Amino acid sequence: MEVARTPELCVIPANSHGHVTSLFVP
Repeated sequence: MEVARTPELCVIPANSHGHVTSLFVP
């Protein structure tokens, strides 16, 4: 879910890859 941007989960994947890809699926 690249559209789902959650401030709680988006912090980790956004800082790691910079693109919201593995949001709910780490």
